[in-house]
Amino acid sequence: MLDSIYNNNKRSCGEYLLESHNSLRDLYNVSCKEIDFLIKESFKIDGWYGGRIMGGGFGGQIINLIKP
Repeated sequence: MLDSIYNNNKRSCGEYLLESHNSLRDLYNVSCKEIDFLIKESFKIDGWYGGRIMGGGFGGQIINLIKP
């Protein structure tokens, strides 16, 4: 992940964010249908690289990496 940040590889950083979200959702069950909906809808944003659940889980908020 750090290589992606140091090399300004937004696509790779976004993939790490999404992999992290999927892991939190599937392995730890800390996501919810509303957060999963927001992540799924975020795929439609032009310039979206990735996103994940934030905070303590079980709802709350997401963070997205989006082209400016």
